[in-house]
Amino acid sequence: LETTGTRPGWGDEILEIGAVQVGGFELGCEFATLVDPLRPISPAARAVHGISDAELAGAPPLGAALPMLLAMARDRVLVFHNAAFDLGFIQGALAESGHEPLDAPVLDTVVLARRLLGGRVGLGTAAARLGLAAGHLHRALPDARLTAQLLLRSLELLVEAGARRLYE
Repeated sequence: LETTGTRPGWGDEILEIGAVQVGGFELGCEFATLVDPLRPISPAARAVHGISDAELAGAPPLGAALPMLLAMARDRVLVFHNAAFDLGFIQGALAESGHEPLDAPVLDTVVLARRLLGGRVGLGTAAARLGLAAGHLHRALPDARLTAQLLLRSLELLVEAGARRLYE
């Protein structure tokens, strides 16, 4: 996700969604959309992701984007880099729009990278430490792709170490 700030429930809103399905150790279907946050973007947030109010003109409201995100997430393990941040926004948006909360298993690649690598594990840093090209960060779909690649590389390392199940 990209957002208008860092505080869901305190006026900050989702303004971009990106998702990538992973199956069989390969990247699959993708979903990406800008979302009209129904409020101006702060200069601080714009400095992080570079998305302007003008780019959001004509974007669908969050309520129109949520069903597509839910369809992507159905019957899947959900993977985020810093899950608490994204889930805070997603669960809040689902509650506000009358949807049931997501209750799927969640894997946080921050936790995974911290256990595998130690030290700094921001998305770009963890990816670089695993030999992945980070590219431009802080856009929803490229970050989702990089998170998926980080997951796959981490799983490769875990399988090499003997892990066979998600909880391992």
